Amino acid sequence: MALMLLYWMNTKPKFIPSDRFLKFLHDLPDKDRAKLIGTISLIESHELHIAIRQLWVKKIEDNLFEIRSIQSSNIQRAIYFHIK
Repeated sequence: MALMLLYWMNTKPKFIPSDRFLKFLHDLPDKDRAKLIGTISLIESHELHIAIRQLWVKKIEDNLFEIRSIQSSNIQRAIYFHIK
């Protein structure tokens, strides 16, 4: 799994990808990469509770979350946490 940070800019979340995440993203097939980037964009444009309700995000622990992106039968997951 890849790791990212999330911080809040005004009222919108913004992801900060780690080098490890960028390598993970680069290694994905084109369709999977596009779907994951699209899911991240959706999360950034909505509030967290909407992302959880839409199953784009799963809360793992207090400040640890997982992005879930599904393309056909492939599931990409990326772990992230919030900073303020």
